[in-house]
Amino acid sequence: MFPSELLTANKKIMHVYESFCTPLCRKYQLNQSDLDLILFIANNPMYNTAKDVCETRGIKKGIVSVTTERLAQSGYLIRENDRHDRRIQRLCLTEKCQPIIADGREMQTHFFTSVTAGLTDTELKLYHELSEKIRNQVIKLEKEL
Repeated sequence: MFPSELLTANKKIMHVYESFCTPLCRKYQLNQSDLDLILFIANNPMYNTAKDVCETRGIKKGIVSVTTERLAQSGYLIRENDRHDRRIQRLCLTEKCQPIIADGREMQTHFFTSVTAGLTDTELKLYHELSEKIRNQVIKLEKEL
């Protein structure tokens, strides 16, 4: 795969994913950043600080800050001080998010099965292994920058 194909494929995947998200965003009157943050925290409860979201999901600090504030004002999340370090605020989803999370996970499953249609279990396993190697290499390169 040539470098441009890798970049193009990733952009196209994200574009299609966002298209799958559009009905949910309309249904719940959220924007893409709102939905992304809710689903990220729901699917990755161990990454529940703004810093975690920025580093793990690769979203800019300003976007996470604005999105967090909007979701807090809308009653979708609350900020709780960490029990061991008051400087750290944990992002906790509220019960109001439960229908969004359920619909979002269903949408993500539909997206995944649609994107991987026609691939064998062996091909999916190989894709996962190669993706993980590339991801680890990108993380390594990012730390060197």
